[in-house]
Amino acid sequence: ECGPRSQSPNYQFCPPAHRLPILRLLAKHASQHPLLPERHGESRSSEDIYRDAVSEMYHHCQANNLCEVWAYLWNSWYRRDRWKLWARSAYSASIPRKRTTMIVEALWWGIKRLVLHMYNRPPIDLALYAIVTKAIPPY
Repeated sequence: ECGPRSQSPNYQFCPPAHRLPILRLLAKHASQHPLLPERHGESRSSEDIYRDAVSEMYHHCQANNLCEVWAYLWNSWYRRDRWKLWARSAYSASIPRKRTTMIVEALWWGIKRLVLHMYNRPPIDLALYAIVTKAIPPY
């Protein structure tokens, strides 16, 4: 149960143990989109993604007695008018280009750092071989 805010000098709005799980949920919710299928190949509508995201964050905050955190998240992030500002799924017809570019750049950064780290300027055939055999998961 949530009550009035504690007047204790040791009060923390969001204890450190809960920060990372909340950030992970925010990142998960930000990246979902109807055009990008889920893990099992199913796609969901924008409304389903929004409803599930709000429900998941609400239940996480409720289970961990983070009522004030939920109030902040709702007012600043999960309200419908705020959702449109940051969630990719708010625009179901297309994926925002800016976010897509950042994802592609992050993918190439990972490939260069983790797969092609020993080569300053690898030949195209070596780069393609490394991507196909090491970077892309097998079916």
